[in-house]
Amino acid sequence: MAGNYLPDRDTNCHKQKKANCHPQTVICQPVWPAHTMQRVVRYDFPILNYFTEIHITTIPLMLKYSCIIVEDEPLAVEILTDYISQIPFLELKHVCGDAIYAMEVLQQEKIDLIFLDIHLPKLKGIDFLESLKYPPRVIITSAYQEYALQAFDGNVTDYLLKPIRFSRFLKAVNKLNQQAPIQAAMPGLSVPERKFLFFNVAKKKVKIYLDEIFYIESLREYVRITAQGTTIMTKFPLNEVEDLFSNNNFIRVHRSFIVSKERITAFSATEIEINGIQIPIGRTYKEFVLSVLEGPAVN
Repeated sequence: MAGNYLPDRDTNCHKQKKANCHPQTVICQPVWPAHTMQRVVRYDFPILNYFTEIHITTIPLMLKYSCIIVEDEPLAVEILTDYISQIPFLELKHVCGDAIYAMEVLQQEKIDLIFLDIHLPKLKGIDFLESLKYPPRVIITSAYQEYALQAFDGNVTDYLLKPIRFSRFLKAVNKLNQQAPIQAAMPGLSVPERKFLFFNVAKKKVKIYLDEIFYIESLREYVRITAQGTTIMTKFPLNEVEDLFSNNNFIRVHRSFIVSKERITAFSATEIEINGIQIPIGRTYKEFVLSVLEGPAVN
């Protein structure tokens, strides 16, 4: 990560050292391109009742791009793996010997970048690229330059000819930080905002994402919130919790339990199963719960 760059000198500041020159820094929101932030250095001179904002610095933020290599030649894989290991913002997730395996990886994980060979077994690289509705960024690695025009029609980031020099590789991957976020090229595609709440736990405010909550259990004056990877206890009446969660895909199934509908793995007329835990359905809640989960209750 780049350091915090300041001007080499500021004439006014040097002249007024004895006048209590106070540098102050304001950090703004991230800006595009290159995942940067703007940093404004403001110098105040209280005795002179004067200030000046003299400098704006762009500070790159180090982001990691998860990537895969789709290549069937061992030597090419070895070279690319070595090159990737030298780039701090690249993280190699998988090496795929063919495009079919690469498809499986893309279905299971979020991948930001593909290093893609053209001549692959089973399915050619260009055909694989054209089969992806919303491909991640792609850098072609090929010994054949005749596919370059077709590749750039597919909006690839760069086209590297084998044998690939490290300097040329570095130039290609640096283009990642010069491009707009990948979502911008996908009309109608947006990343949903994750909702969260802060709860008082042992004199601290603990953030819990709503989509990670399994269920909430009443323990008199307290509630126990069981979520993915954590369980917390907080002082909160269950009735108030029910009001808080009513519009967020949660349902009360018992006088002591509120559950996430998305986390239900199985249910019967008497209980709900979430994350391997059986939670009872209260008699007064049965008709409503079953109507929500499967339609009108059947006696």
